[in-house]
Amino acid sequence: FQSQPYQNTIQDQLEHRLRGLLKRHVRIIAWGRTDTGVHAQGAVATGDLTKDEVERFAKMAGKDYLDETNSNETKAARFLFSVLKEFACNTGFTGNPQVRYGSISSKAVVAVPLDFDARYSALWKRYVYYICSGSFYDQSPFVWSRYAWRVREELDLTAMKEAANLLSGEQHNFSWMSVTQAGELRDPRRIVKLTVEEVPVQLENDDTLPYFLRAQN
Repeated sequence: FQSQPYQNTIQDQLEHRLRGLLKRHVRIIAWGRTDTGVHAQGAVATGDLTKDEVERFAKMAGKDYLDETNSNETKAARFLFSVLKEFACNTGFTGNPQVRYGSISSKAVVAVPLDFDARYSALWKRYVYYICSGSFYDQSPFVWSRYAWRVREELDLTAMKEAANLLSGEQHNFSWMSVTQAGELRDPRRIVKLTVEEVPVQLENDDTLPYFLRAQN
């Protein structure tokens, strides 16, 4: 997520799109960051608008602008959502020339109070890890290659559940892996809940996929 020198991260793309609308420098504040290859769902980021910008975007909301029951902030948020709903990583410098439209999508854009902080106002975070292992290693759908860790060995599901239960529900100190700034007051202790589940995957085959693969060869 976090901005990088090659300018092709999620933050870079969002700020690039907002700069085109606002005609000025834009810096958004995010809930956190993700490592390369990690996919985030429901990630929260905030940006500041001036009163004039809010009014201008409200007028650009089309028929929603005539709705007197909603504030200009709500109308401006609706317009921004229409712009940020779905777009591609197509700026910056990257070794991959492919452009995937819809690789970035916004689930919602809403107006928030001035004291809202995408990072410190968060109440909880949820991390989900998918593992394709054992007999499923070579049979996993190709789409899972981007979203799952593939392990050839057969994993002991029972032992993994027992290990998760030992750590779940207890308070742990994460100061050893936290990055804090000078003067920052933040409690590094967290209560974690860990669960290990087996996720069934069903593949439905028809004539469409083989035809598509042949067409691409």
